[in-house]
Amino acid sequence: MSDMSDKRSAEKKVEKGEEKEGFEKERGEGIGSVEGVKGVEDVKERILELLKQVYPLDLSIKEIAGRLGVSRVTVSKYVAVLEAEGRIECRVVGRAKLYRLKQDSGHRGLA
Repeated sequence: MSDMSDKRSAEKKVEKGEEKEGFEKERGEGIGSVEGVKGVEDVKERILELLKQVYPLDLSIKEIAGRLGVSRVTVSKYVAVLEAEGRIECRVVGRAKLYRLKQDSGHRGLA
């Protein structure tokens, strides 16, 4: 019977918004939170820096996540944003999607 009361208690917290509020406070996120925005830019910059370090090699989402200590879901989200911004490029090899830093066309000239 305690499982049922725990479930009811959790449902009440969600209805009141307490659980979400606590989660947002814990992670430094929420409406108007500067820390939340800073974290977003930090992850994006860390991904870019990693891809810059390994260039010309490509990395998968799993490899990026493992090297940065960030979840695959988080990496996938920011990789999609970076690709939409034109800062990285994706190539498909079989079932794998591999990502690399997008180089400017001006840097590809013969020396």
